[in-house]
Amino acid sequence: MHLKRFLLFVLLIIGSFLMINSGVEAASGTTPIKKSDGTDLKYRNSSETVLRLTEYTYPTQDLRGVWISNYVGDIASYSSESQFKAEVKSVLDLMEEYGLNAMVFHIRIHNDAMYDSDLNPRRSYWKNVNFEVFDPLTYLIEESHKRGIEFHAWLNPYRVVSSGYDGTLESFALNYRNTYPEFANNPAGDASLLLRMGDNGIILNPGEPRVREHIYETIQEIIDKYDVDAIHFDDYFYNSINDSEDNVTYNKPNYNPHKLNKADWRREQVNLLMAGIDKLLDEHFEKTGKIVQLGISPTGIYKNSLSGTAGQEHFSSLYCDSVAWIQNEWVDYLMPQTYWGLEHITAGFAQLTRFWSSAAEGYNVNLYMAHGIYMAPGSGWTNPDEIKNRFLNLEMYDRIDGNCFYKFSYFKDVMNAAEQLKRGLPLLKNDYYAKKVPGSVVRSYADKVDSLKVNNLSVTKKTSTMVLSWDQMENVRGYVVYAVPKGQTLDKNNIDHLYKYIQTNNLEVPLNANTDYYVSSVNMANVVSEAVLAGEVLTGSVEGVIKGIDSLKDPVSLADEGKVLAIRGFYEALTPAEKAQIANYEKLVKAESQILALKEMRSALQEVIQRTSRHVVTDYVFPTNTAFDGTVAWRFKNPNEAVHDLVSGTRLKEILSAYPVTLVASFAKDNLVYEEEVVVNFGITKVGETPLFYRNPPSSMTKDEEGPYNEASHIGWSGKVLRLNNYVFFIAQNNYLPLTSSDVPGTYWVSCATLYHNVTESDIVIRAGDTAIITDIAGYGYLIIDANGSVRVSSLDRDPNAMITLKPNELLLAVRYLDSQLTNPVFVPIDKVEVGTKIEFTDYTALRTDPLTQAEQVMAMIDALPNPEDITTETDVLPFALARDAYEALSSEAKALVANLAKLENGERKIRELQEQALNDAKQNALSELNRYEDSLSLYSDANQQRIRGIIDNAAAQIQSAQSITQVQALIESALALLEDIPTIEEETALLNEHKVLAKETLSKYLNLGLYSDIQKADIDAYLAEAYEAIDQAGSIDEVNAIVADSKELLDLVPTVWDEAKTFVATYVEDLSVYSEVDQRYIEILIERSLNNIEQAETKAEVEEIVATFKSWIDALSPIDYEAMRSAAKSALDTYVKPNKYTEENRQAVLEIIEKAKAEIDSATTQEAIDEIVANAKAAIDAIPKKAAGLNCRFGGAYLYILIAAVGVVLIGLRKKRY
Repeated sequence: MHLKRFLLFVLLIIGSFLMINSGVEAASGTTPIKKSDGTDLKYRNSSETVLRLTEYTYPTQDLRGVWISNYVGDIASYSSESQFKAEVKSVLDLMEEYGLNAMVFHIRIHNDAMYDSDLNPRRSYWKNVNFEVFDPLTYLIEESHKRGIEFHAWLNPYRVVSSGYDGTLESFALNYRNTYPEFANNPAGDASLLLRMGDNGIILNPGEPRVREHIYETIQEIIDKYDVDAIHFDDYFYNSINDSEDNVTYNKPNYNPHKLNKADWRREQVNLLMAGIDKLLDEHFEKTGKIVQLGISPTGIYKNSLSGTAGQEHFSSLYCDSVAWIQNEWVDYLMPQTYWGLEHITAGFAQLTRFWSSAAEGYNVNLYMAHGIYMAPGSGWTNPDEIKNRFLNLEMYDRIDGNCFYKFSYFKDVMNAAEQLKRGLPLLKNDYYAKKVPGSVVRSYADKVDSLKVNNLSVTKKTSTMVLSWDQMENVRGYVVYAVPKGQTLDKNNIDHLYKYIQTNNLEVPLNANTDYYVSSVNMANVVSEAVLAGEVLTGSVEGVIKGIDSLKDPVSLADEGKVLAIRGFYEALTPAEKAQIANYEKLVKAESQILALKEMRSALQEVIQRTSRHVVTDYVFPTNTAFDGTVAWRFKNPNEAVHDLVSGTRLKEILSAYPVTLVASFAKDNLVYEEEVVVNFGITKVGETPLFYRNPPSSMTKDEEGPYNEASHIGWSGKVLRLNNYVFFIAQNNYLPLTSSDVPGTYWVSCATLYHNVTESDIVIRAGDTAIITDIAGYGYLIIDANGSVRVSSLDRDPNAMITLKPNELLLAVRYLDSQLTNPVFVPIDKVEVGTKIEFTDYTALRTDPLTQAEQVMAMIDALPNPEDITTETDVLPFALARDAYEALSSEAKALVANLAKLENGERKIRELQEQALNDAKQNALSELNRYEDSLSLYSDANQQRIRGIIDNAAAQIQSAQSITQVQALIESALALLEDIPTIEEETALLNEHKVLAKETLSKYLNLGLYSDIQKADIDAYLAEAYEAIDQAGSIDEVNAIVADSKELLDLVPTVWDEAKTFVATYVEDLSVYSEVDQRYIEILIERSLNNIEQAETKAEVEEIVATFKSWIDALSPIDYEAMRSAAKSALDTYVKPNKYTEENRQAVLEIIEKAKAEIDSATTQEAIDEIVANAKAAIDAIPKKAAGLNCRFGGAYLYILIAAVGVVLIGLRKKRY
């Protein structure tokens, strides 16, 4: 035993060392992926183990897409409107079943159109469509959107013929023109605009500007006519094009201004298309406000050298630079076709998820993974748990925003598919995708469209449920309803809190006192709005008002405003005696005061936020002073993002890239807190700009951003930038050289551009050879930027003896070798920047350190303010607040240099005086509004007059003590809202009469009389007549509602023909036991089948036929005649014995047995039971001895016994012999 323990201990120690030294340390919550043979999966050419999460994370926003194409048989060709609608329903039903929320639908397959087009010919799949009568694409998009499914329009931009065309391009173009004379401008009719590809295929020539224009026009036509969510391209670019195919285009004059080699030139042609589409879609958004994304799905491998793969890379094979598309943010999403399985030898899925998530990091481009489910069980789809492992692997990467599947057909017959799909797709349907969710936030548009809270969220109570409803909103994809256990805080990222994602503005939910419901809208960028809490179901009785007040939190929040207002309305509707019973009334008053204070705090906080800089590039003190008594506190929502001291205003890190982070502005006063989130960019680069860093990663120019560069390779930043169009060019450290004479200082970083600055008030003449201008290599050159920021000179002159004149405050930029290696070499060659181009120079060093520069900025702000005598109540006061904040943020030295401070102070004094007068005027106007109701009290009933006086008195007292116009406005709005809801006598009468009409109409339509028999119709008519009479006599709406509710309950009891038929079938056979067992089983089957048939029947005639058939079947069966059976059994017992054969005593015992058996026979319900009783009785009788017989009889009996015994002996003997 001791030896066994020792060996076990040794094995554990060895195992521990093996785990430590294996080179794989699984992170918390991760585990190695197992291959189909049970071993750990490794990255290609590596000992590193591929990991996955142990559990799925269930994102609450996720793109879940699928490609659908007629071309590959996913959906049938159009034959009729009804056929197409049925087909669409089938597709959408299946998508919903599997939790999919995005459709990538093929509308341009071979330079054609599956839509109404004036530019491209109709695809044959839709040859039967008459667009003037019915537009299938419009219908498909609308039906998709009704279900919360995004519609991505899938186009092949270049492809004309996939393969198999043996003729010349000229003959193809001629045939095209003859076939489609109405599309004379389509480039497919011009051989010079076509290229051959692959196996005798044809594409539009990507290098021809006319081709690009046609694609732009095609996209413009689509987005003008159809409400598509995205334009989507797959992987067809320069597919299988030989090197010489496009030589003519490549060598055309001005077609290659940058002198690129063929491969780079081809990539440039595709880039031009992408940039042009991006511009087109941006302009469409600016013009219409509608978001249309550009999404591309290239093949899965960009460059093998970067992803550790060994397959076809689209950078060199298809001539498309997808990483450049990401970095330039020309696309809104990239969806690489990472189709291969995890165990694929050269292009494993995990290799690619790692690469692509890294490539997309830091850019406003969504990244989706594509899954080639059609490949299973081949191409590395070896493990039956492939889909599970893929999802648990990709969910490790926050940068991956969703998934898409190729193709739809494989969802149609999952149970007959490969084992990987039989396991994986149901896993999605029943688990990972079980809850419908909105798509991922569209990163490129997230900050460009408003996210609005739902309005007028109300709760209507039903018997066991309640209905949430709110105002329908424009430009939203849908609404998310959350269900949160009471006591928990809503977490929109918690799938357990997400109840449903819907497209309607109402939802019936369980009536549960332990659950809080919230509702958010989802805008067109898939941004989920702030959630609104659904109030409790309130009632207007004394008990209801008390309960409603008790349910108010202390303190309340602005989300409770509707609830507080509703309780006030219910309270005012009570009689004076009922109001006296509201013991917790002071809590309601306190809540109303808190709401008013929070509104004031919100207004004050928003004013502070409005004057807060959203782009902070220097030391900056965030404003804290408010117009309300109190100050604002600032904090980083995520403390890990703190790059600025929000108290002292000190810049803690030098971030050069755009760095938008979320701050929380908090205003606390009298135990109340109001907060809002504010996004502030602390990077030098503005959001939407493209930074240009030497060696490309920002870590080469700032040590405060993560990246591969260290002290030895760090270039650093000079504090100066040039902005050209949307690019920000960072000047290397020590390569900004101010000039005070013709003596030119030496350049520090000789491979980087140098910026010379004439900081004198005189012209300076310098020799080109004395500067960093490259004179020995062509293609670089220099720029001169004048004092107004315009390019005055753009020169490729290489003469070292050339003399250059710089005027005061002019800049000279000499570009160098590393400028050509930038991701976007905007200055190489220099002549691409034309004379007159605007270039903005910013000296951040001066902004941060020079008191005079800082003071001049503030003085410029004050100079721009109106003079005090010109200030009126209409004057915008925000510039005054901004100027004050800027002044207070200055150092003492800089403040002393602000010469025009008196203008600011006098203006502020004038504003305060005007605001005080405006407040008094607002109070008087508000009281006048209230008096209007006081003057018209005679129009109201006595009860409503009491309500009006109570509201006016309460509001007037609060208005008199209000401290701001905002507070006055909130008070009067609240009071008027209550007053306007109180009807006059005339309105009450009209409302009552209108309600009576509606009530009668409701009851008249409550039942479908076609479902009832004539007898039941008569009863219904009688019930309705009685209800109508009661409604006519009713004196209030509540009384009418009660009559309607009672009448509905009564009408609900009236059986339909279907109900009567079911009752007849279920009860026609009164006693099943009177039939034989076989007939009983038959009857049960008849009943079940008839009930099902009745349920399915659509007309009364069908029901009547089912009932008649059932009755005829039952009537044809004969019940068992149990009385005859009982009588025969009794007779059999009576004749079984002869009483004279027994002694008197035994005869009496026999008779008792017979009588007892007869009683049991009367209770028996089956033939078998009766037979058993008779048999038992006979046996009991046989056991009773009869009288003794004569001698012969006795001997006869003895002989019989002897004979039987003898036979037995013989048989025993025979049996032994058999052995």
